[in-house]
Amino acid sequence: MNRCVKTGIPTPFVGEITLRLTPNVCAMPRERAFAVALHTLASAIERLAPDYASAWTVTDRENSLTRAFAVIPRPGQRVSVLDTWNLIHLLREQPDVLTVEPAFITRQNNLIEFA
Repeated sequence: MNRCVKTGIPTPFVGEITLRLTPNVCAMPRERAFAVALHTLASAIERLAPDYASAWTVTDRENSLTRAFAVIPRPGQRVSVLDTWNLIHLLREQPDVLTVEPAFITRQNNLIEFA
């Protein structure tokens, strides 16, 4: 019988932040709503750390019925969990934001399998 033993603490990293804007923004044309999402992210980052702006980007979830946007780290950027939570709290304070929900991914790098 094989058994696996986990050792250490899993290392979480940021998958994405789902950003939903208020109904009045959702009623805008898609391009305008996307511009509001970009401005919302820029405003939050400005309060967090202006030099942090290049670490994040926004993508439109075109299939979303609720006009959701994904705030994701740019490829190759390492973003800490603490900085992500700080950004989430600042996004939630922005005027056109309805909800902000994070998605973290956890990898267990040190899994040992015994035969």
